[in-house]
Amino acid sequence: MSVNCNLFSQADVVFGMPYVYRVLFFLAPLPLSAQADIVRGRVIDDSARVVVGAAVNITRGPDRLVQSTVTDSSGRYSVRFDPGTGDYLVHVAYAGFRPARRRVERVGSERELVADFTLGRDMALLAAVKVNASRPERARPTSPATST
Repeated sequence: MSVNCNLFSQADVVFGMPYVYRVLFFLAPLPLSAQADIVRGRVIDDSARVVVGAAVNITRGPDRLVQSTVTDSSGRYSVRFDPGTGDYLVHVAYAGFRPARRRVERVGSERELVADFTLGRDMALLAAVKVNASRPERARPTSPATST
């Protein structure tokens, strides 16, 4: 009596690789460099109040792809880069505040990078402005010419 010790039949072996291994090969996760990164953070002012509507521009290194967003009602922003490179330059600007920028780099295998900002007031931009205006005069209707 003979015993077949083959774990896989001829039908299971395709391209020199058992079917089970082919499935695992194609379902294996992508390398870390090909996965998405999320760059997120919060923007507040120097009085710890949230800054709503601040412009946030994030540049991905090394290809310099730029994605832009604005902060929400809680001063938060979030941008997804797919694929992620782990190296970003975040620039935040809002009228009346000094703009700020910061480089953010991935540490280890993290996929979510956090860059919080505290914007200081820009006193040069907040200088007093004096506006002078005069009320326009209404045009007076002219009476039709009288003929004789």
